[in-house]
Amino acid sequence: INVEGIPFRFQNAIVCGLAYMLSVKLPNAIDRVPMLKAQYDEAWQLAADEDREKAPLRFVPRMITYR
Repeated sequence: INVEGIPFRFQNAIVCGLAYMLSVKLPNAIDRVPMLKAQYDEAWQLAADEDREKAPLRFVPRMITYR
């Protein structure tokens, strides 16, 4: 799946979330709800963890004396 405007890392999470929501609505899929919920939570957490800055950051103050 490749949907314009949705970041690639969230596409799997959205598909898993849709499967979970459909399983809640369909009476013959009620036994799959816990498994699909777990897959959705895992996919969402993976996508959310990738949505952060991983570069090392170091602040060094400049010590300037004024006369």
